[in-house]
Amino acid sequence: MQQTVARARLCDSSGQLRIGVALREALLNALLHGNLEISLERMDDAREQLMSQRDLSIPIDRPVDEALLARRIFVNVRISTEEARIVIRDEGPGFDVSSAPTSWEPGGLEKKGARSLSLMRAFMDEVVYNEAGNEVTLVKRKEEEKAAEAPHGIDV
Repeated sequence: MQQTVARARLCDSSGQLRIGVALREALLNALLHGNLEISLERMDDAREQLMSQRDLSIPIDRPVDEALLARRIFVNVRISTEEARIVIRDEGPGFDVSSAPTSWEPGGLEKKGARSLSLMRAFMDEVVYNEAGNEVTLVKRKEEEKAAEAPHGIDV
């Protein structure tokens, strides 16, 4: 996706990296907190295990349910020369959207459950949740000045 963003000349390599981080955070939230319903207290451990490519051994707060493991994540990506729009929806119960940070907040990376949301808000132009709290839309608009200098793609 970062290469497609580069070809569309939406942003420079730094912006491409930020989009990649925001996408990763949204996908991890959808998997861990959404579909697997891992509690906020266990999210950091689960994230660390996945990012270090270890099997996820965090105990879930109830007996394992096959239906829980069968849940999917839906991703819709639209990239134009003006913006990248990414919609990620999980099959979990959602969360209380009113408790989500409304903007980048100092210390947001240390708050339980706020790390991903703070990073997404810091790196994207728009972060919007549906009412149920199981779908997030990430929008990054074209950065006029930096886009002309953008390399043709970066790998993260």
